[in-house]
Amino acid sequence: MKVEFKSTYTLTCFSLNSLENDVMIPFIPGIILAKLFYDLAAKFGKNTWLFAVLGALTYLIAQFAFAFVVFAVLVSQKGKVNELALSISSIAFGFGIDYILLMFLKGKWEKG
Repeated sequence: MKVEFKSTYTLTCFSLNSLENDVMIPFIPGIILAKLFYDLAAKFGKNTWLFAVLGALTYLIAQFAFAFVVFAVLVSQKGKVNELALSISSIAFGFGIDYILLMFLKGKWEKG
């Protein structure tokens, strides 16, 4: 009886631990993009932390908006939701939107 309880407890801890790791993975590109925004703002003498936070928030908002819209469309059409494909595509979309903003700011600051 004790062995069964212990194995169930271990399994629960393992699944919770892996859940925490899966939740943090989409934030890694946001941290990388925040560093790119920070470096760009420092190069042009702008407020570095403001633009680092702006870059990270833009990534997260774009990622969430894309995932929400795609999920809503799939649910409304009663389609099957592939969570892995949705996660990967929303990360790529957020990264793309943030990179476009980064290039826009770089071009604007180089001209001005």
